[in-house]
Amino acid sequence: ISSGEGLAAIFASLGADKIVSGGQSMNPSVKEIAEAIIETPAKQIIVLPNNSNIRLSAEQAAELVEKEVMVVDTRSIPQGMAALLALNRNNALSENYAEMCRRARQVKTGEVTYAIRDAVVNNIRVEKGSIIGITDGRLLVSGKEVKDTTVALAGAMLTPDDEVLTLFYGDNITSGQAQELVEQLRNKFPHMEVELQYGGQPLYYYFLLVE
Repeated sequence: ISSGEGLAAIFASLGADKIVSGGQSMNPSVKEIAEAIIETPAKQIIVLPNNSNIRLSAEQAAELVEKEVMVVDTRSIPQGMAALLALNRNNALSENYAEMCRRARQVKTGEVTYAIRDAVVNNIRVEKGSIIGITDGRLLVSGKEVKDTTVALAGAMLTPDDEVLTLFYGDNITSGQAQELVEQLRNKFPHMEVELQYGGQPLYYYFLLVE
């Protein structure tokens, strides 16, 4: 399950056979997921929900079809990409499931979006409209500018052991803005390899994948 034409193209290039449109605030129905499973020409299916709110619907859809279906607990787009990269079509379904779950847990995920209401989370005061940085479901930073907040989020996520930071920019970010951010990140974190991909996702300015 994915939102944004760029992300859909990336998932397809990584080997996904079927992509269902959906994501935060745009959860696909159980029927939509079940139909996608049925339409996929295989007897064994792995579903990547890529959002914690979609996992239950994916599991319900799996029970409705006459195929062997396993749902990997991917809670973000970057986790889904990491899991898909671990797929080996020569391995048994159970082997792939175990390896994809393991790989999804290995990566760190960051998301940059905006606050929809005033709140205090993790001792961080957030005003409606503020730019916020989240990692693995936890609010880490809040700011007024997308670029500054993204750099702050990266700084909070990265450790000396990390090697690659991949940014996926959304439909409300220009390629020029994304390139400027990449250069700033490369200067600030010279030990990191920083890569950029067009995601085209709504609501989120950036997804961050740290490996």
